Amino acid sequence: MEVLSREGCEELLSRAEIGRVVLTAQAMPTALPVNYAFDGKDIVFRTGSGTKLAAAKNGTVVAFEVDDFEPALRIGWSVVATGVATTVTDPVELAQVETLGIGTWVDSREGQYIRLHPEFLTGRRISLRHESASHDGHRRRPPEATNS
Repeated sequence: MEVLSREGCEELLSRAEIGRVVLTAQAMPTALPVNYAFDGKDIVFRTGSGTKLAAAKNGTVVAFEVDDFEPALRIGWSVVATGVATTVTDPVELAQVETLGIGTWVDSREGQYIRLHPEFLTGRRISLRHESASHDGHRRRPPEATNS
């Protein structure tokens, strides 16, 4: 396993389009999927009324997680950002985030943009090795590719 630098985490954040906002709802932790963009310094997503918007309006500390895995190859990565969520209300800033092209799966005409500046940014990458541990603790080689 490789621990990623802040720059490595930022590079992976810029590749993905869907992540999870992790916050507290009714005193319980919850992770909510969102479409997002990384503008080089902040994570920006759009949401309608509800838990994520309430957290941003209150200046709540939230976490944001994004990952990508290939289970068959046993490789992947994960990045977690933690910071304060805030609503984007300034007209100039709104015009800027509109250019990010954040996709949506639901009607977002009434949605608001949320910005998360990562105060803490951590990540890990798991890479394929020539030998990997099996579930029973014994070391095995991955299957060899065959030409058929």
